[in-house]
Amino acid sequence: MKRSILLTLISEAIALLATVWLTRQIALHHPTDLVAEYLVLRQVLNWVLGVGLFGLNIALPQALAGDRRPEVQRAKILASLMVAAPALSLLVLGALVPSQHLALALVHNAARQPLLRAGCLLIAGNGLFTVLAAALQGLERFGSLAVARIAAFALVPTLAVAIHPSSIPALLGSWAWGTWMVDLLMALRIAASLKPTKSAQPLPIGRIGRELFRYGALRMMGAIAQLSTVALAPSLALWSGASAREAGALSVAAMFGVLLGPIRLALQPVALTQLARRPPLREARLIAQNFVAAAAAIATVAGVALTSLAGVLVALWLGSHFAGTESALSLSVAAVVLQFFCYTLEGVLDADDPQKERPRAQLLAAGLFVIAALVGIEARAGAAGVLLAQLCTSIGLTALYLRQITNRYGLPQARSIPSLLLGIATLQKIHHRSRP
Repeated sequence: MKRSILLTLISEAIALLATVWLTRQIALHHPTDLVAEYLVLRQVLNWVLGVGLFGLNIALPQALAGDRRPEVQRAKILASLMVAAPALSLLVLGALVPSQHLALALVHNAARQPLLRAGCLLIAGNGLFTVLAAALQGLERFGSLAVARIAAFALVPTLAVAIHPSSIPALLGSWAWGTWMVDLLMALRIAASLKPTKSAQPLPIGRIGRELFRYGALRMMGAIAQLSTVALAPSLALWSGASAREAGALSVAAMFGVLLGPIRLALQPVALTQLARRPPLREARLIAQNFVAAAAAIATVAGVALTSLAGVLVALWLGSHFAGTESALSLSVAAVVLQFFCYTLEGVLDADDPQKERPRAQLLAAGLFVIAALVGIEARAGAAGVLLAQLCTSIGLTALYLRQITNRYGLPQARSIPSLLLGIATLQKIHHRSRP
């Protein structure tokens, strides 16, 4: 298990560094309006992809871990591709037949068809990568998955920047084709891992696909509801009377979730796979409590560090013209860090959730966000109203998740509190010394 976490963490860290570098290169060497349109398009298309995959990134590893027979696993992977096909086809269609109306709707600029074409092709490739990565995860081929992740999100985009430094659409197009090639190699690796047996009987792929859909659909709805509390915050802030600078701060804060991605994706999938095997209760409690303790410690330290240094980090990363009001940025980052903690806990919750308590908690928290945000809009409270809605939602969801975990596994003992407090105190001391 430690090797699986280490491989995932290293590959995610390399991919993250490449993503940070790529975003910085785009921000520094292209017009601000074009960069903003690229960031908006990427966020919207990723949201569309999240809807269309119906929670396969959770449903497929859980299903593969539950039955190790090669013929069953092969059928489940084929069924997952069938479930994902409509969304991937829609994105490919957007790349092949770009529309001025669609470009206008997504980035408010009908002239951005080349950007739309390349963006759709890239996100479609990323969608197929997500399904194949879920398959490798469920098959516990973490080494192959680590290599594929580094290739798709570090090597390929670095080469694309070197080949097309002055054109975002051309850069994204090269990145897209490279990602599709990585997808092909992943598919071949999966096929080699699941050689058919002579006695294997054909399995009902359609029925398996419906089971995967039923498992992931409500979870997908909950995840989209949770994501909307971050993704919709900038627009809602504008409707509440906030300035463009304050709304931009909320948008930039959401990007800090990328910085925590490697940690979440190192912990969450491994916890899901280990608990999906249905170990004895005592062992399951130990696994769950260890993951909760690790996630809580990391979230606390990351929260203190990022909220304290948010303004400085944004200025260094994207330039001072992308940094918003420091107080709004810090508060929104705090909400994003709580969301990271909740996402990490989903690896523990989704392994055994027949009553779908986790997505119900997400929907309940999203409902709280909508009500609080509407109150802020009606009161013309500006960014402060939306920030309050974000924080209340994040705190509420955290409380609901911890309650579910406590009911199933109990909470971990506070073994890491002394070192955790020492780390927080050190970070706060550094921050205070850095102020003029």
